[in-house]
Amino acid sequence: SRAPITVTPEEAQMRATPFHRVRSPHFRTALRPLAVLGTVLLLWGCSEHEFHPPDSQERVAAAETVFAELRFDTLTWESEDERLFAGNLVYATTCRRCHGSLGLGDTDYARNRNLEIPSLVEPGWALADSLDGVRHRVFVGHEGGMPVFQLSGLSMVEVDAVSAYVLYQLRPDVLGQEDGADASGGSGPGS
Repeated sequence: SRAPITVTPEEAQMRATPFHRVRSPHFRTALRPLAVLGTVLLLWGCSEHEFHPPDSQERVAAAETVFAELRFDTLTWESEDERLFAGNLVYATTCRRCHGSLGLGDTDYARNRNLEIPSLVEPGWALADSLDGVRHRVFVGHEGGMPVFQLSGLSMVEVDAVSAYVLYQLRPDVLGQEDGADASGGSGPGS
């Protein structure tokens, strides 16, 4: 037969308290060297590894595969104004750093990094007449340095909105035109 176990009120309280809530100063003192050792090992381990981002060619190829499956024609907007407003927000937060507020591509950010950023508002810009072409470029980027925005989190809706904004709002405003050309060849986004 076993002798009964006598538990003091303090021991009863200690047993009733979850382990993570124990406030013993001796416990903390004993863990301090382990915490220091763990931190040193973590820092040492991290310094041994270099971050190697995926090759830009691989990123573009992966984005091309995803883009081929997208159906932009399934998107609907309450109004063209809503689409352009959303596109303006995406442009301001995602594109402006490199392309500039007016889309000229002549930013300090680009110059300081020796980036050749094209003007989005040149009259002869290659993508000026192609909403699908702008969507593709925004989504996929290119190997020359434009980010693959599909990988950095832009949704299909955001890609559509910013592409429409560049073609139908930014370009006409900067070039002094009344309306932008739309994908169907009309005189503007609502035609």
